[in-house]
Amino acid sequence: MARNKANNKVKKQRRVKEDRFINESGYEIKNFIIILIVVLIIVCGIYFLSTLIVNKRDNKASDNTIQSGKIDYSITAVGTILNRPYNNYYVMVYDSNDTDALYYSNLLGNYSDKEDSVKIYFCDLSNPLNSSYISNEGTGNASAKAVEDLSFGRVTLLQVQNGAIVKYLEDLDAIANELS
Repeated sequence: MARNKANNKVKKQRRVKEDRFINESGYEIKNFIIILIVVLIIVCGIYFLSTLIVNKRDNKASDNTIQSGKIDYSITAVGTILNRPYNNYYVMVYDSNDTDALYYSNLLGNYSDKEDSVKIYFCDLSNPLNSSYISNEGTGNASAKAVEDLSFGRVTLLQVQNGAIVKYLEDLDAIANELS
């Protein structure tokens, strides 16, 4: 009986060890599955969060409508003043950064709105391509016959006919009278 008790005790110990082994491997599998599920949830969360952020950014970008470029044919450079496609036209030359630039622009707009107006171009002296034509003396070269000879004061109105300058005005009152 003592031997039987000892055998039973040994069998119980083996069974406990076997149950512990089954329980430990089951416990490890359970932990692995939990970790796998947590990792999958995190990865899916990051995926959906990044998709949400990208879509939000795309929606903001789509609010900015793309417009096609528009060429303003009423603006010219000094180098092309004498070869515009009309036989008779005006060119108003001034610096758009000048304190009176709004007044000059208003003169141009009012004249262009007239039905019987001659084509008028604007030449901006603040453009780096035109800056070398600014006169150091404050008045331009009224007797210029070629583009290379041109120089301009603060504001100048040119009337060009058939590629030649026929009128050169630098007085603001004279310009306003010409365009009225």
